[in-house]
Amino acid sequence: MNQQFRTISVDAKPSPDMLAGKLAEAARFIRCHSVASIFHAGSGHPGGALSSADLFACLYGAEMNVWANAIHEPSRDRFVLSKGHAAPALYATGAHFGFCDPKASLGLRKLNSPFQGHPHVLDLPWVETSTGSLGQGMSVAVGMAIGLRLQKIPARVYTMLGDGELQEGEVWEAAMSAAHHRLDNLCAVIDYNKLQSDNCNDAIMR
Repeated sequence: MNQQFRTISVDAKPSPDMLAGKLAEAARFIRCHSVASIFHAGSGHPGGALSSADLFACLYGAEMNVWANAIHEPSRDRFVLSKGHAAPALYATGAHFGFCDPKASLGLRKLNSPFQGHPHVLDLPWVETSTGSLGQGMSVAVGMAIGLRLQKIPARVYTMLGDGELQEGEVWEAAMSAAHHRLDNLCAVIDYNKLQSDNCNDAIMR
């Protein structure tokens, strides 16, 4: 765990090789922690969590302006996990970068635990929004991006979607809205693992 890796007081930027090493370390932690939490829970979605580990490491470790010691800073970037079933990877990311306690975040799906099968904004103050029903995260992210623009806040919104989730019509309605409003502060990241709930994507819809 590296709780001081992303704080509001930014140190000198690491060299590319050093950064690559830190991100690889973060991705390994995210994978191991995700598997451990799903094992302790006895249920969960390991595939979607493991396939997104590198994306989480890069977003939280290098791309986004987020700080564990300033989770309500107005200028922070926002993150929406549209594929909410990958919550174990989100919790592992939070544990690695200092947003939550690593031991507590192993309490996945336990009674009265804030770390449920899908992220809940009221239980975890560093999570921007509750997600779970696939296809809705892109719409939420579009609304956040428009809101930031109206408030003249120079922050960005990132949303992670599953590739199977792209079969949802709401995703494309939101994408059309983003294009219409020319939202240059919005970034959609797709976890292209070629799998969805019960088969390969191509076997269900090409």
